[in-house]
Amino acid sequence: LAGLLAGLERFDLVGLFRAVHGILSGLALAIVLVGTSGGAMAALWALAAAEALACVLGFRLVMSARGARSTTRYARADLLMEIRPLLRVSLPALLASISLQPALWIGQVLLRRQPGGLEHVRTFALAMRWHAIAPVVPATMGPVLLPMLGRLRAPGRGVDARPRFSR
Repeated sequence: LAGLLAGLERFDLVGLFRAVHGILSGLALAIVLVGTSGGAMAALWALAAAEALACVLGFRLVMSARGARSTTRYARADLLMEIRPLLRVSLPALLASISLQPALWIGQVLLRRQPGGLEHVRTFALAMRWHAIAPVVPATMGPVLLPMLGRLRAPGRGVDARPRFSR
């Protein structure tokens, strides 16, 4: 949802969404950890509830960012028409992300069973840490820069973009 808001170039709403999401998650965890002794399962349920509330808020923000056309009857029909292409892209990405962790676990188990396996597991774990760190900067800057760069490529805006990228 933050990506949709960034695509609509409503960066103020992106900040609001992320701030409220963080506050909801923090409050849910604090309430569960202080108020109950439910343990990890209660904390997971609290985080799930916070995510659901953040999704509702994000959906409302996206609908408000779209303007008056989001409240019409035809906007819902447009959303339904757009679901199929969205699912065509998002479901394979979801399956890929879900299948990655078990594959990593199996890989570590197989490495451990090799001669000198603990050293191989250590090297693999270190490489995975660096692999996790490497995309942080592009992932942080991408949602802000891509809409701006896309707008600069719009017809008639090429002259505006040249001074920003050349000396």
